[in-house]
Amino acid sequence: MQDNNKEKPLTVSDFYETMLPAMKEVLTTKDELAKFRNETLTSFDRVFNDLEVLKLEKTMGYEQKKRERKLWSIMIEAMQEHKILSAKDVEQIQALDIF
Repeated sequence: MQDNNKEKPLTVSDFYETMLPAMKEVLTTKDELAKFRNETLTSFDRVFNDLEVLKLEKTMGYEQKKRERKLWSIMIEAMQEHKILSAKDVEQIQALDIF
């Protein structure tokens, strides 16, 4: 009789009785998957918000530097024009390659 059981085809009920309990540790439920998905999306949202803030800060910093350079170039030009800076001073400033 035992040989007969080994050769018998696996039925759906046999599958549920033998395979599913062993696979429960490996498989996940819909609720677990939804929870993981929500946590992942929430994490991505936080990262994207942080990146947006950093991008904005970098843009603002760039624009601020641009305005500062323009201001200093105007001031240096005015100082040179009114003989506040000597030609040597102007050359030294231009050698810095800031403006």
